[in-house]
Amino acid sequence: MRIGIQKGLRSGVGGADRGGGGDGGVRRLRRFARAQRFGAFTLIELLVAITIIAVLIGLLLPALRHARDAGRSSICLSRERQIHLAMTLYAGENRGFIAREGSAGDTPRNYRERISWSVAYRPQLDTTVAPNVDPNDMFERAPYFRCPSRPLDAHNVHYAVNGFAFFADGTVDERGEGPGHIPLRRGPMQEDRIPSPSTMMYLSEFAKDPGGLMRLSWSSFAKDDISLGQVYDIWLPHHVQAGVRPDDYRLNPNQHGLGSNSLFLDGHAIHMSKDKLENLETWKDGVLAR
Repeated sequence: MRIGIQKGLRSGVGGADRGGGGDGGVRRLRRFARAQRFGAFTLIELLVAITIIAVLIGLLLPALRHARDAGRSSICLSRERQIHLAMTLYAGENRGFIAREGSAGDTPRNYRERISWSVAYRPQLDTTVAPNVDPNDMFERAPYFRCPSRPLDAHNVHYAVNGFAFFADGTVDERGEGPGHIPLRRGPMQEDRIPSPSTMMYLSEFAKDPGGLMRLSWSSFAKDDISLGQVYDIWLPHHVQAGVRPDDYRLNPNQHGLGSNSLFLDGHAIHMSKDKLENLETWKDGVLAR
């Protein structure tokens, strides 16, 4: 008899569970309430978690940005060293001459006599470019002349070469300014004439050009690689002195933080401060103007 009663009780409980009512339904509601109480977040807990995540993002973003900028600066320095290697190869093929201030000639015969560094060294950097046969793509297919830190703009060449010449009293030779005075400019010269290659800054970063106004002003004469390449050099005081000639300021003194990357004639490339880059003394090559 006792066994039958117990079986009946068990059967009744199971029936209540299966039917969704009785004690079984109460127990299910209690389990559901307990799961809700222990498995969910309160509003305060969610706000605390969101705040912590926001703080962590705020701490990480500057570090990530710094790492990205450092990586881009390293690529820029590497490209400057590649330009030096191309310069060395070019000098070996051209009786020791390297490009300095470049100018397009005014006749077919002398058009290539004073070609710019960007035209002269391109065949050494690009196997698809043959010597003395310019692509005339306005350097669009020349990524080795571009700094990854510089935003895309109207310029495909992001560096400018040192074309300065100084007199014995320390003043800049500006006789080459103006039509017909090109022969008075620095022009190509033999590398071994430089007395101290390790202190002679050969190349730095070209100026920013918001809106492409500078590039637009060159459109009247920049019709091919040679005529365009001649403007990516620095040889007059206002090229490095901000505010004197805004339309012809050719130096970018703060491309990487508080300075820019510069290449020296012996092949080393370093980050230089804005103050040094805008100081004319920095651009002296040790060879006096004649």
